Amino acid sequence: FSEAAQIGRGLQAAGISIHGGAIETCLDEATAELAKSKLFPMATTASITFKMKQPILPGVTYRVFCKVQKEIVKGVSYEIEGNVTDTMDEKNTFATCVAKMANPSAL
Repeated sequence: FSEAAQIGRGLQAAGISIHGGAIETCLDEATAELAKSKLFPMATTASITFKMKQPILPGVTYRVFCKVQKEIVKGVSYEIEGNVTDTMDEKNTFATCVAKMANPSAL
């Protein structure tokens, strides 16, 4: 991903929302990138749950924000929360996830 990732260009006029699996993939990758940048050089998703709260439309810019919620086993696994929100109102949430990220070299 880059700062210019775009999914579903051209579908906005048809009133079609983005497939939930694409949003889940985005959140999974975002939580893994946070784990790799803040916790350990390689990361794997041990488990992850998603909640889709409202439709995500193509051609609209959203904010993806992730944060480390808690340490499960020091240096081995951590819980990371991910959210897709409105760019102007971070309380307006479109999708969320909770991921358990693991350090594969410590397993």
